[in-house]
Amino acid sequence: MPAEGLSVTERWDMGRYFEISIVFIESGDRVFPSITTSSGSLLDKLADALGVSSALDFIRKIIGGVTAVINVVEGVIKFGKAIVGMVVGVIADFQVLVGSITHDVRSITSLASLMTGDFGRYANGNVSSVLITSKKAKNSSATMADLIANNTANRAAVDAAMDALVDASTNLDASSGQVFTDAVQGVMGALVASIADPGSAISLLGPLASYTPATFGGPGAIGAARQVAQAATSALLRRAALAAIGQVVATYVPTSYDEAMTTMGVVTGFIDAELLVAGDNGDDESYSALVALRQAVVKALTTTGATLPRLETFSFRTPMNALSMANRLYRDSTRADELIQQADPIHPAFMPTTVKALAK
Repeated sequence: MPAEGLSVTERWDMGRYFEISIVFIESGDRVFPSITTSSGSLLDKLADALGVSSALDFIRKIIGGVTAVINVVEGVIKFGKAIVGMVVGVIADFQVLVGSITHDVRSITSLASLMTGDFGRYANGNVSSVLITSKKAKNSSATMADLIANNTANRAAVDAAMDALVDASTNLDASSGQVFTDAVQGVMGALVASIADPGSAISLLGPLASYTPATFGGPGAIGAARQVAQAATSALLRRAALAAIGQVVATYVPTSYDEAMTTMGVVTGFIDAELLVAGDNGDDESYSALVALRQAVVKALTTTGATLPRLETFSFRTPMNALSMANRLYRDSTRADELIQQADPIHPAFMPTTVKALAK
């Protein structure tokens, strides 16, 4: 009952008579206040935090820093060319992996996921789905030629960023640690921009997130220092790749609950492996950043997956066209494109008799 919704009037002209008036408001659904955080912006922030933390851990080990008792500690860069040569070697191996990504056919075939209209109707990938709108910008006027030209420019940007990283590793000294770590971030940013489909990006960046060079063993203090340089450099590269994957997850659109959970298992597997490395090496800043990133990835994919149905297997006695099958399963013939994308038939007029599709 609202304020002043009750009124009482005494009618003396009608004897001992009172008029009581009550105003009621019909209640609707019970709605409670809630606070939500944009998973996209949160993942971006945590990915940036991981980049900063991994850079600090690298500089602490390679360049040096100050301990808690204010004693100046030199990093392994004091051994000069021996350490720089090890860093350059790790970057050279890493460059091979980056090159394989830029030349992977998926970086080109996934471009169709950014198109609208009939041309890209079967190539949504993980940019959008029938139940979730696109999280990446699509240009309705873009043609395949435009997207290929843009992809070519993005690949050139990756090559330029990789060249800058090689130069930074060659010129690494006690004063250029920040330049080197910034160059690593530049390569990862260029790679993410060069892959249109977030699903393809996660699978392509996976080898970078698990990159471990062949262990080097050498005698004496220089050999030990080279081992430190190798481990610190490879850890920096892996964590930069994990930060890039975290940013990709922010735009990732799963097609089903099953796919969301599978992707979550893959990404958290990469993070868990690096958590063990960071913990064993005493990289406290990176460890905390990895834990926060893992929690955000789990929350983002769990929240998105909870809104999606599971995949089920449907069997039919005879082949039928995609429109009829969509109408039979969902009472919605507009979902025929979704079934075609999942079943990948020889022709949409003759769908397989057994199809794995969304339960609803």
